[in-house]
Amino acid sequence: LLQRLEGRRHFLRLEDQVRAVEQQHVQILRAEPAQAVVHAGEDVFPRPVELAALKAQAELALQDDVLTTDAGGAEGVAEEAAAREAGEAQEAPADAACADAGLIEKLKDEIAAEKDRNIRLLADFDNFRRRVAREKNETYQRAAEATIADFLPVLDNFDRAIAQAPEAGDAFADGVRMVYGQLSDVLAKAGVTPVQALGAPFNPAEHEAIAYQPSADAPEGQVIYEAKRGYRMGDRVIRPASVIVSSGAPQAAETAEAPAPEFASAQEE
Repeated sequence: LLQRLEGRRHFLRLEDQVRAVEQQHVQILRAEPAQAVVHAGEDVFPRPVELAALKAQAELALQDDVLTTDAGGAEGVAEEAAAREAGEAQEAPADAACADAGLIEKLKDEIAAEKDRNIRLLADFDNFRRRVAREKNETYQRAAEATIADFLPVLDNFDRAIAQAPEAGDAFADGVRMVYGQLSDVLAKAGVTPVQALGAPFNPAEHEAIAYQPSADAPEGQVIYEAKRGYRMGDRVIRPASVIVSSGAPQAAETAEAPAPEFASAQEE
């Protein structure tokens, strides 16, 4: 590079010399346009032919310098260019690898975020589906329970009628028992079953105590009388049984007989 710069400077110096001579020539021609001034057998300045030769010499010198510079520094320039290209080639893959790695990590994070969001959406949808199905079943259950509850007083009346009817031989009583059996079968298919009350321990989830009564035969807390039958539908009690619960064995004072009225009046007298 230094050699090329030096050759360029040499060419510029020669070009300045040629330009100075041309300006001098122009000035002389303006002063004596007819002919060039000759002094002591020699021209004051070079003729146009000599100017052309001087220009050619300058160009040849520039070409020689350029060729010399190219010949001497071509190898260095080529090595420098090759080293620069090799450095750029090494830096470019490294930069590209870094950029690709950053892009891959970014895409991985985005994929993980989308996967997590999809999992959450699926979980929310599954919970929503289950909640809707549960609410639907509960709605049907409540509607069925309300309908069955309207039939329970009819069953109560059948129970009272059958309790007062003759045991056998009465066609009307047998017909009532038949209708009651058919109605009970229909309700059983719908999942309606009576609550076991008489003789069972009192259960507040299934029984409704209307009174407590001492009993010598039943322990305390046992149902001794069923005033109204209870029913459940599946696992839910749609109507608890109305019962009387034993309060245990009667006390001695309660079992003693009270004196007759006549005897009490005689004692008072």
